[in-house]
Amino acid sequence: MKLAPEKESAFWELWRDPRKDWRDRWQIAFWHFIRPEGALRRGMVRGVYGLVIVLPLLAMGWRWRGEDRWREYRAGRWIAQAQAAAAEEAPEAGLGILFQAYAQWPEQPAIRRALARGVSVWQPVLAEGFWENLRAVSPLTPEDWGLRALAATQMHRSDLALSCVRQAGTAESWGSDAWEAVARLRWAAGAAPQAADAWVEAVRRAPKKLRHYVQWVRRGVEEPQAGALNWGWQWVRARELAGEFPTTSVAEDLDALLLRMAPRFAPEWRDVCQTQIQRQSCPTPLQQLVLSLWDAPTPESAQQAWRQIWREHGGWAGLQQPTEAVRAALRLNWPQLALDWLDGAEADPAELAGLRVDGLMQAQRWAEALAFLEADSSLNDRAMQDLLTALVLVKQNAPGTAAAVESKLRAAYHRARAQDRPGVCRAAARVAREAGRPELAAAMLSEWVAEGRGGPGVGQEWVEASREAGGSVMPVVGLWQQQSGVGQDWDGMAGLGTYFRLLSGIELERAAMDAAGSIQMNPRDPQARLNHALALLRLGHFVGACQTLEVVPGSAWQPHQAAVAAGILATCGRRQEGRGLIARAEAASGLWEEEKAWLERAQSLVPGVSADWSTVAR
Repeated sequence: MKLAPEKESAFWELWRDPRKDWRDRWQIAFWHFIRPEGALRRGMVRGVYGLVIVLPLLAMGWRWRGEDRWREYRAGRWIAQAQAAAAEEAPEAGLGILFQAYAQWPEQPAIRRALARGVSVWQPVLAEGFWENLRAVSPLTPEDWGLRALAATQMHRSDLALSCVRQAGTAESWGSDAWEAVARLRWAAGAAPQAADAWVEAVRRAPKKLRHYVQWVRRGVEEPQAGALNWGWQWVRARELAGEFPTTSVAEDLDALLLRMAPRFAPEWRDVCQTQIQRQSCPTPLQQLVLSLWDAPTPESAQQAWRQIWREHGGWAGLQQPTEAVRAALRLNWPQLALDWLDGAEADPAELAGLRVDGLMQAQRWAEALAFLEADSSLNDRAMQDLLTALVLVKQNAPGTAAAVESKLRAAYHRARAQDRPGVCRAAARVAREAGRPELAAAMLSEWVAEGRGGPGVGQEWVEASREAGGSVMPVVGLWQQQSGVGQDWDGMAGLGTYFRLLSGIELERAAMDAAGSIQMNPRDPQARLNHALALLRLGHFVGACQTLEVVPGSAWQPHQAAVAAGILATCGRRQEGRGLIARAEAASGLWEEEKAWLERAQSLVPGVSADWSTVAR
């Protein structure tokens, strides 16, 4: 700042005064050069006072939040080290790191959850004792109770899971683990009604959970093994709750679910739903379609009733969720009705294209379906277009189309992978399996498994595809060991890992311990029984291995499990018992070499059974 001549001379006179020290000279410089005048001066003074007040507060807040951030960062580092140690060395090394982290920061939620998951995966025998010790050290939070409930469902302890869910508090305090535990209890015969009551109570306390309850009902209806409840009555309860909360828009979704599942409803489910619909003063269009389907004496009369309902409600313009009606017609194998309704449709082009292709394939109009996919400009999705083209070629099953199918599948997969669309990639893998190319499907799914992505079911699909492709189980074991870290979902992972180790002959001592613990927790599970029998046979306990398998009925075995069980029984001298399992195993779509070796051993030891592997379907 340049001063006026008279001020500058006064400044230098004061500056050269020998009586002034450096403090005085600094004040002189401030007052002559830095200090502003007037309103600017007052503003700067206020700003300085504000900084004096605010900066200490900011420092205190940063120290408080910074400590939490540092703990979260360190917890993430501990968990990452545990995952790496478990993958490279042994699960016990990963658990040791987590126990060390927990001893240092027992109140850190991430470490508690990672340790609980690790114990449930790697040492399931110690899981219950771990939870009791943890409860003795500090009270369990609602998140801890939810995680314990989820672990209890893995051990088929439905009573313990329900008790833990109740300990987790009301529905408002439930975490994702508690909700998932209640969702899995739909399979338990003794706990499913109580789980349904818990859902209804949760919806009344938190209406926003109504959609989750509808999803729970949908999964229960679609899964045939979840037959512990009258799902028609659960649909009625959900529909009544949707009427109590008119702000929610799930009533139409429930009607669409009823239409989608109506052909597969058991008689007792159908009666409950039919009575509830008839009580309404004005059934919705989708409900009218369901009633006409149940009341019509013949499929032809049902189609006529559907056409009349479609016309009365104005088709695409006035019908409630018309695409669901088209899908229902396709599920009932009425392709012409669906194609007639698709004319003049107004909906998503990709969705309409898929429905039209499905209708043309049901009508076996292959050339028309391929021409539609080539000429349709509204389907602005090359990945889906290639996938549908490959599906049409597979369904057509014409000679000389294998190369075209593989080319289209690879193109669809690479485009979907570049666009990060795991659903399309999984669909491409399913089409590859349907085309008789399980090795291609396994290669597609292995990339998603290696990255730990693609959804909860991609690992199971990958295992099934690799089994159908044949070969050794060792590549699957290697990739599974990389992905069995603490942070992964452990649903069925412990039993699968034990089976892999026993089948391939690696880490037999640890696998035998895990098998002994799994059969104590899951005495009715065929996989746990098979793991324990394999472990006993490896240790030379032939009688115990046979007794372990005797409890499981033959119809409960999967074909690949039946192959190994037949080999165990034949090795132990129970050849007649293994005869029925051999017939069941020969219906397998594919087996690993290790499973095939057990089946061939049974075929060679049981009299009157061919030992030719070609009898097994490929």
